[in-house]
Parts: sequence; C-alpha cells; structure tokens
Amino acid sequence: MLYDVFISHAYEDKKDFVKPLADKLIEYGIEVWYDEYSLSVGDSLRCSIDKGLKESTYGIIVLSENFFNKNWSQYELDGLWQLQSISKSKRILPIWHNITKEEIINYSPTLADIIALSSNEDLENIVEKIIKVIKPQGSSLIIARDTMIEYGTKPPVISDDWWLDVAISIENYGPLDRWQFPIISCSDDALPRERGHYLAWHAMQQNWVEKANSIPITQITHPEIVIDFIKKLPGLQEKCEQYPQCLLSYAPFIGIKGFEGPFLNSIESFYQASLIKQKQLIKEKSINGSGLTTSNLPPECEEELALRHPQFGNYRPSSIACTFTQGQLMGLSPRYYTIIDYVVWLLSENSNWLPQHIKNFLLIGYKEWGMWIWNKFSGNDYIYFEDEYHSKYKGCLSEALYNHDEKKFIYSKKVIEDIKGRFEFSKHILEIDDNVATLVEKFIEEKFVECYLEQYYTKLGKRRKKRKIK
Repeated sequence: MLYDVFISHAYEDKKDFVKPLADKLIEYGIEVWYDEYSLSVGDSLRCSIDKGLKESTYGIIVLSENFFNKNWSQYELDGLWQLQSISKSKRILPIWHNITKEEIINYSPTLADIIALSSNEDLENIVEKIIKVIKPQGSSLIIARDTMIEYGTKPPVISDDWWLDVAISIENYGPLDRWQFPIISCSDDALPRERGHYLAWHAMQQNWVEKANSIPITQITHPEIVIDFIKKLPGLQEKCEQYPQCLLSYAPFIGIKGFEGPFLNSIESFYQASLIKQKQLIKEKSINGSGLTTSNLPPECEEELALRHPQFGNYRPSSIACTFTQGQLMGLSPRYYTIIDYVVWLLSENSNWLPQHIKNFLLIGYKEWGMWIWNKFSGNDYIYFEDEYHSKYKGCLSEALYNHDEKKFIYSKKVIEDIKGRFEFSKHILEIDDNVATLVEKFIEEKFVECYLEQYYTKLGKRRKKRKIK
C-alpha cells in the first residue's frame, strides 16, 4: 500500500472539516489519498479514485447530508465496502459530520452499526483516535518513518527511493566518519521494530553528516555554534550525550571547562571515569610513560579529554595536535582540513576566543609534530575542498627544507611567496579576515620552520649514531 488512508467526502464539507483533517493527518506522518493533493490535471477522476481505493489501507468516510446527495461519494463507498469484504478486515472508518444517527440509519443501517467518530470532537482528538486504528504495524519502513517523526524530522514517503539510498549506505557502513556515532546493529532475523529503529538512526545520522559537511562543523568551530547545530538536528543531542568520547573527537573544544553547554554532566562523568580508570591502570602498573607523554609519565586521562586536564593529561603537545586533527590511530576520523589550515587558524584572530594556554599548547604541538608542510605534488589536499592553490611558487618551501644544509634557514623571496599563497588559500577556506602578511609574520615568529629542521637533524643524528654502533 502506498497510502495509509483514503478520505471519501463531499466537496461542500472540504473547507470546514475535511481539509483541516487531511492536513493534520499529514502533519502526523500519515500518507493520505485526498483529491486536493492526489489528483493532477488531466487525471481520470474514476481511475484516480479506483487507484486511491486500491492503494490505501483504510478509508475514512465523512458522512454528512452533502455526502448522501453525491453520486461519486456513493461510488467510493461501494468500492470501500467491496475492498473490506474481500480483505475480511476493518477498512472503513466513518466520521459523522453534522448529522444524526437517525439520518445515518435512514441512509444505511449497516453504516450506522459501525462505531464512528463525530466531527464535533476536537480535531486533535479525532486524529489521535484515527492514528490508533490506521497506524500500520509490522513494517520496518513504517517503524523507521514513525521513529524519525517522533524525533521531530519529516522523512520522505516510504515509497521514495531515498529509503533505498539509506539502506545502501547501511550496507557500506564501515569505520565511523565525521559526526557518526555507534548504532547497535541488528541481525537478519531481528524483529521489525528493531530493524525499523536501526534504519531510522542511520537515516538521521546520514542527515547529521550531510549538514555538518555543508556548514561546515569541524574541530575548530566555536562550541556555541556546534551546540546550536546539535540542538537543531533530531536525535543528535541524544547520541552526543550517550557517546561523549565521539563528541569530543568531532568537537574537542566542547571538552574545555566552561564550554560544555548542555553536555556538562556527560563530559564531566566521562572525565571522572577516565581519571579513575587511568589511576587504576597506573596502580596496577598496566601502563607507563610512552612516546605520547612527557617526561616518561603515564597518561592521566583519555586523549580526547586532554584539553580538560590541567596538565593536558601528561600528553605531549604533538600527540594532542595529532589526535585533534585526525583522531586516534584506528579510531574516529574527525579531520576536515589539511594540517596547515589548522595552523593558520591558530595563528589568526579567529582563534582568540580559545584560552591562551590551550592555544599555545596546540601551536607547540603542531610545531613538534612537523606534519604541516605542503608540497608541489599535494594534489587534492583537502577532505572536502578541491586544492586550488596552484601558484608557480607552490612547493618552494618544502624544496628549500629538503635542500637545507644545516646553516641558518633563509626565507627567500620564493619561499615567502609560497607561504603567502598557501596562507591566502587557507584564509579563503577558513573564511578568516586576518591580513595574510600578518599571518606569515606570525608563522615565522613562531619558528615553525626552525622547529621542523631541528627535529629533522635530531632524528638524522640518531639514525647516523645507530649506524656507527652497528
């Protein structure tokens, strides 16, 4: 069936009752065959009514004096009686409109015997009673549709190919990507209700991802904007509260104290549980310091919570910069921009709302990480943007670093032009207002290049030392 209900009525009753009834049913997600919405110019009235009758699960009959005086309404009623007789189930739902039971009996004693609603009732009550009867049960698609409606979204009709696209996306469901959350899977023999809920959550999640990419909502989006985004998308806030670790991967600044908004309780609970867990592991000597932490100290919390911890969980700045940008190894993937774009954002005034100690920590992290370099052959350097930086100076910085001979680095004209061109592109992508020359000046003052070279030669010296020992 393509329609939940067919409304049979007289034209004279349309304005005062039938149209408001149809609109309210549609508002509740009921698929309605109603001539104002279902007939197009050139349609055969009889063929269209036949089609509506055949493709509707139920038929609402608005019984009135006007209805009894119509030939077409009688034709529709006869059709519904025939379908009800064949299916041997309740198909006709009468509504008495400005008419008495005696008048119904005079017209059709059989109709008078069916329990009916009265149009004198409040429209909301009428619709609720109709829904209790006609709401189809047992279909995963219907349950998915109704679940989405309950969360405040309006999905397409269940015959729309959009649902097929959602099903295909489930088949291709792999590691979680940006703004995706764990959804409890169901087996092939799961009940329709479980399958319907599973489908609905995937459909809503697909919407979150599309919206987040179109705005975009990234790791560097201000927490207030992120929270507003979450609140507006049906179902998303529930998942964020359920999986704070995922939320902090996609929006790490929400974890900073004072920026949590409605997620304060879930984030703080996650934080306290993480502190207890790490302390227990340290006590049991299950974890020690590693290359991810400073001074060989063990981590005191999860990496996603480092920006909340007063000592950043003992993590190295480079470890957190890496996790901030592209997530943990084999974990969630929050990355949206290329690494240099995050650096430019931190250098810009757009990041001045960040607590200064966190801003400084991340800047140090990107310098230590050393993965910010762009080169001539970067190609499509962005996750969701085509790399349009095609300056003739592109790659001059990386070439100069490659050919450097351990003397003081010289910022040649070509190198400066390469940096300017790349920062201009970042400025466009990030929609920041800072002067490019000022950004380049800050980049040089922060000694990104010198830090990179220092690490390079330190690592090179270690490798040479190992070779001599062998």
